[in-house]
Amino acid sequence: MFKADIGSDLFEAGVTEEGFPIIGPLYYVIIENAKGRRFRHFMNFKGIRVDADEYGMVYASNVHNEAIVKVLDLAKKVNEALVMGLKLDEERWTEIDPAYGSAEYISQGIEEQHWMMENESY
Repeated sequence: MFKADIGSDLFEAGVTEEGFPIIGPLYYVIIENAKGRRFRHFMNFKGIRVDADEYGMVYASNVHNEAIVKVLDLAKKVNEALVMGLKLDEERWTEIDPAYGSAEYISQGIEEQHWMMENESY
């Protein structure tokens, strides 16, 4: 049985007038089973929004709390659907690497796959 939880990454939300990146959190829902197999939902929730004023000055707005409320709500709805035995829409989910060190991680040979990808670039 899968269980939904939230995941996060950092993303580049924009750049300052000087060209420096503006980095913010990005939240999403992940489902994972007991063996470590995981899928990521297609929706993302940004914790920062970048805008410009009438003079072109770039500024970032913290929308972290709103993003957290939305991602937690989606995770709750997914968990409710899973408990009710509903099938999830496959078009909304992408399989991602299994949980680090899990049985699925080992059986899929993820460590070796990552090593080979890293060494192909040399």
